[in-house]
Amino acid sequence: MRILLKHGFETNNQSNGGSSYIQRCLVHMSFVWDIFNRSRKNLSTTEGRGKLEIIELLVMHGGKWVPEEDYHINSARRSLLKMSSDYTHEFLKIMAKYGACSRIHAEQLLKTPSIKALISDEQERIKRLLKKLP
Repeated sequence: MRILLKHGFETNNQSNGGSSYIQRCLVHMSFVWDIFNRSRKNLSTTEGRGKLEIIELLVMHGGKWVPEEDYHINSARRSLLKMSSDYTHEFLKIMAKYGACSRIHAEQLLKTPSIKALISDEQERIKRLLKKLP
């Protein structure tokens, strides 16, 4: 990814100005090959961390998370719900640091009771991050 970005890879390939690559990283973050891990909850994987690193690389080069449809937000949320809460916090931290998504989209991501329960321990830190979003 670094090489592609160095050579001018277009990060925002959606008609609305967003990056489908960020969306794909979010959705596939929770994909696990481990057939023995049946719970699929509170995951923390090397692959998941790698997806966060790719997201940060993309936004460092101007990438934006601008979901085209509601189901994009829903699928991102479903993926994050399988991960440990720090993945949601880290994703929002990246978005806030680079202004890479709107506050409206971030709030939509966090609006369900299930995701609110997941991030309950990090509520104050997440509120501060939301305030930094455009």
